[in-house]
Amino acid sequence: DHAVSNDPSYVKAHWRRGQASTACGNTSQALTSFEKALALDPSNKALKKEVQVAKEKKEMEEIMLKEAAEAAAKAAEEGGSDADVVDDVMKDVPKPKTTTIKTTKVDDKTNGEKSTTTQASSGTTVKDTGSESEFSKSDHVRGYKIRSDGKKTSFFDREISDDAKKLIGDIAPKKLDSSGGSNDCAPKPIGAVSGGTSVWNKAGTWEERDVTPWAIETLTASLLSAEYVLPPGSPSPGAIASVSKVSKLEGNASHASVRSKKKYIYEFALTLEWDLTLGDAVTQKCTGEVTFPDIDGTVELGEGYDIVNYKVDASTPVGTGPLLQRFVRDGGLRESVHKAIDDWVRLFRATY
Repeated sequence: DHAVSNDPSYVKAHWRRGQASTACGNTSQALTSFEKALALDPSNKALKKEVQVAKEKKEMEEIMLKEAAEAAAKAAEEGGSDADVVDDVMKDVPKPKTTTIKTTKVDDKTNGEKSTTTQASSGTTVKDTGSESEFSKSDHVRGYKIRSDGKKTSFFDREISDDAKKLIGDIAPKKLDSSGGSNDCAPKPIGAVSGGTSVWNKAGTWEERDVTPWAIETLTASLLSAEYVLPPGSPSPGAIASVSKVSKLEGNASHASVRSKKKYIYEFALTLEWDLTLGDAVTQKCTGEVTFPDIDGTVELGEGYDIVNYKVDASTPVGTGPLLQRFVRDGGLRESVHKAIDDWVRLFRATY
């Protein structure tokens, strides 16, 4: 009421007021509230239904009141009391049925039976004798059934027929024999790799082995062996360019077997430090570093590998830039590094 008085256009307030009035039995007030709410929101289907229900209920109440008034007038003419009129009006209202529930229990102290009777407002007479093979009339509601052996069990219990038992056979648990018989449960060692897969992998499904430690060790050794001797006719014939250190080598390597086919999986990124000693009257040494970011199986042997971050140290003699570009960055030592990586790939495939 307070919400409606503060805001007469508040649809929900009229709606809630109507529902409250219906709950309190004031159908006339409920209908008024629903009609006001519907007037504010004519397209609301729920309110239309509330109005219709309230109208029907009000009409029914008016009919009942009219019949009660006529019955009272008739009783007054015949000299009856108002109480008798009320009884006559209410006699057609259906009354809840009274149910007698009888339960029989065994008394442990007297070794006898005790019977109890309970009155309920609906249902049928229920008798519980305490026997597993007998049902009360309400047991089917709780989900029980009787097996062929006469025992009471859950409705969802599945009873296997004799034919089904013959088909299934003996499925009783059996003790495993650890003495070396046919049911030997003693652990057995897994044999060595056979045909690229373990002994247990008889189906030849995917089986992968990690060989990263071996790969890092052997690839580092192969890279450190890379060198290039400048040819005659070059600005410094006989000078040697070589890899002095593998400063960074990150990645992984593994080999897999599937359906008797071998796959070699590797992916590395590495940074090399190089040096070039020039054979002039005064020995000059050039140093720097270069990075190979992608060494993996997508590169075919002989195609070469991309480089990034080619650097020359500040201590390198002035004027050696073109020489280093030709015999370190673009060819010479770089080609030797390519060959060292390809040799490692061949070694990987031959070893595994």
